[in-house]
Amino acid sequence: MPPPRQDNILPRALPALARSLAALPVPAGIALLVNNTRDASAEIACEFGATAGLPVFCFEATLDPLIADAGHARRFALDLAAAVSHEAAVLLTTDADTVVSRTWAPRLCAAVRDGASLALATVEPDAAGFAALPEPLQAMAEVEQGLYAAQARLWRSRLPGTDPLLGLRASGAGMAIDARAYRRVGGAPIVASGEDRAMARAMLSRAEPVAVVEAARA
Repeated sequence: MPPPRQDNILPRALPALARSLAALPVPAGIALLVNNTRDASAEIACEFGATAGLPVFCFEATLDPLIADAGHARRFALDLAAAVSHEAAVLLTTDADTVVSRTWAPRLCAAVRDGASLALATVEPDAAGFAALPEPLQAMAEVEQGLYAAQARLWRSRLPGTDPLLGLRASGAGMAIDARAYRRVGGAPIVASGEDRAMARAMLSRAEPVAVVEAARA
């Protein structure tokens, strides 16, 4: 979770993440990278870690302006998570402005347990966050949602029983990665943005199994 100026939503996002992880049948923890912030994100994260009921590793860093972007932050966060996890762990990634559902972690992890090297959650925007967007952005998001839904229906009608991998809706807000596969592909691609889609492409290019999990986040 790389949070840039998200102290307004972290008090909701972190407890929701902890609840979802608590629903897993195996031990879990949170690796939180707080970088280049000028708000109270670090303090909120540390306070949360003291009462979370599961291990919370909070790393605070100031990245050089050349790499102070989502892509590098997510790579650092995933590398940190891999470093403090079991070699066969499942690495989950979300965003600091995302309030995940209770089923988010269990459903993503189940896909990895069933053989996927990378599991992607389809995106369902938070209702309150969506309502706060400017109307043009809401309209664009609704069009995008409709196109993806139509594409998924067409895929399943022609290729039943398979995941809709055409035009993957990879989102860093909802990914689960087998830590062994993460190392096999050399970690998250180092790009300024679009690191989620680049991760999916890297997995597919190495013939690593990719699964799509429907409606795994709120």
